[in-house]
Amino acid sequence: MVGKQGMNTADVGRRNRNLVVMELMKQPTHFSDLKRKLKFSATTLTGHLEKLLEEGVVKRQVQGRKVVFVVVEEKKIQTMLEMRTECRNELALLAFDYGICLTNEARSKLREALDVLDDSIVNRKQDVDVAGKMLGISESDLDKTFVGKLKLQETKRRSGK
Repeated sequence: MVGKQGMNTADVGRRNRNLVVMELMKQPTHFSDLKRKLKFSATTLTGHLEKLLEEGVVKRQVQGRKVVFVVVEEKKIQTMLEMRTECRNELALLAFDYGICLTNEARSKLREALDVLDDSIVNRKQDVDVAGKMLGISESDLDKTFVGKLKLQETKRRSGK
């Protein structure tokens, strides 16, 4: 199904699951903390976690009296590379679609970003902050930006705008 903004709902789901995985790569996290950080509804987060559990990307782990979710160690590198490849492909498509509208400076920054992503994928780099290096912004600012955009998209989708 395609929404009014041209985004396939499966793509939105995959992006939201990627946000969950990125958050869990930082540290094992309890459901309520994850819900608060990502600003997802309980139903939405439950659905994404069930899918990630089914795919074997995350697992439940008991820490004291709490159950937290963690990324399966064997899947970390593979998952990061898949997310980076998706990001690289989307960025390349945007460059193709809107390249003519960009200034030379913007084209140069876009090329640099694609080069950083290509390098991280080809050389299987494990550092989590590739996006921050690529865009020249801090990881916390990057998190706020992505979560804010996805929340806005979800709100618009629900309201039918």
